Amino acid sequence: MTERTTTENGLATSTILVRGDLVSGPIGSINVRGADARVAYTTEVQQVAAGASGGYAQRTDLMAYRLATGR
Repeated sequence: MTERTTTENGLATSTILVRGDLVSGPIGSINVRGADARVAYTTEVQQVAAGASGGYAQRTDLMAYRLATGR
C-alpha cells in the first residue's frame, strides 16, 4: 500500500494505492489524527484495475467497490 497526502486551501487529500491479490472484505483502515468527529469526511473510489491478458485493465464500473467510514 502506498499513500500520498496533499494539502490545498486548507483541505488535506490522501491518495492510497492498494495493489496485489485482493480478496473480498476489508483491506485496511485509516486513522485521522486530531480529527473532529463532528466534521464530515468524503471518501471516493476513483480507479480500479484488474488482471487481464498482457497486464492490467482499468475497470469502468466502480459500483462493486466501496469505502466505509465510521466514527
